[in-house]
Amino acid sequence: MRTLHFITILLTASCCAVLSAEPLAHVDAFSTLKQGDTLIVRYHTSGCFHDMTHELTFHRAAEFTVSIVQLPQDTNRTGVVTLQTNRVDLGRLTLSNSDVAGLDRLMAFYRTKHDGLCTTVDHISLTQQRDGKTIATEEITDGTCQTHDMKRITRFPDLIARLSSQKQ
Repeated sequence: MRTLHFITILLTASCCAVLSAEPLAHVDAFSTLKQGDTLIVRYHTSGCFHDMTHELTFHRAAEFTVSIVQLPQDTNRTGVVTLQTNRVDLGRLTLSNSDVAGLDRLMAFYRTKHDGLCTTVDHISLTQQRDGKTIATEEITDGTCQTHDMKRITRFPDLIARLSSQKQ
């Protein structure tokens, strides 16, 4: 009986170790990121009249901040490796509690099932890091254009526009 108990404990520990080595399928909500966590969002949007990629790096410390970089257009093409030498640093924003709550609502929408018949398609790649190690990743595609009409959300293009307006 002791041997069976020992084997059960050993198998449980082994399974937990294997599961903890794999990144989680969903990143944490913005509001629940731990102090020191970083969430890197690669936001690529394309449609009839635009094709842009930005990297938004959210960092939870004493303040919640986001640094935004514009990436070259071909950064998001499948199978293309691009040297990121022509990144354009747009700057950094300090986010309010309202901004963070709006980002949580945006992610809640993205994670629900909905039909998309819009010519604009957003591809969002999220990577959550803690102590320099990736602990969760997530990929989202949205082709609905529904976020444009939603209230009380914080869209990634809105954050990008806030930095662009500060530069002018």
